[in-house]
Amino acid sequence: MGNKFLFKFLLTGALVVAAVLWILQVSGVIEWFSGWIAIAIVSGAAGVALILRGIFEKTNALGLKKINIILGAGFLVIALLMVVNIFAIKNELVVPIIALIGAVALLLGVFVTGGKSSDTGDNQKAGYKNYYERKAEEEKKKKDND
Repeated sequence: MGNKFLFKFLLTGALVVAAVLWILQVSGVIEWFSGWIAIAIVSGAAGVALILRGIFEKTNALGLKKINIILGAGFLVIALLMVVNIFAIKNELVVPIIALIGAVALLLGVFVTGGKSSDTGDNQKAGYKNYYERKAEEEKKKKDND
């Protein structure tokens, strides 16, 4: 099972759980479920899935890893806001928790990318030759072979 499968499975699983709970609430089996809880479930699962995808994705695109982690943090903030709305948590706690989520996301981004700001291009690798150097080398080889 690849990362993409697990990511999609987690998101669709959260959607199925939210839909089943919604059906149970509409049919009168449970009374505590609301749309806010559905949004919290789906956005929380999306946030966790994106953060895990950013951490464990096997790619050299460091920017993509950072974007996944930051988007995941954004979804977790949405889930937090829904939980605040559901349980009427004190407003004084909301901003520090959002700041904590953002700081942890930035820390994970630095940790996952190894502190690099972007990918290293070919021209920064040892032994790189630009177009003109390669052309001159090809012409020299061609001249030596003649």
